[in-house]
Amino acid sequence: MMALVTVTVCLAGTPQVCEVREAATDAVMCFAGSRNVAEEQVPEGYVLTSFRCVPQTWWLVPEHRPHDSSFAPWIGTGGQGPG
Repeated sequence: MMALVTVTVCLAGTPQVCEVREAATDAVMCFAGSRNVAEEQVPEGYVLTSFRCVPQTWWLVPEHRPHDSSFAPWIGTGGQGPG
């Protein structure tokens, strides 16, 4: 399973200058060695200010979501389901 790593890094001497970086990685690495995974995304001269690891599961991908109303509603439809 893969995971999406999102880090926020800020310039070491100017903490208000920040950027967000994302990378895909193995989910086990993301959760077991999260600090190492995050540090890999920090360029020289920047400091890590936040880190997030989100598993990428096949059932959350839009083309794999159920289209039948007997299942949970589609995300973003206000509970109305498709159509």
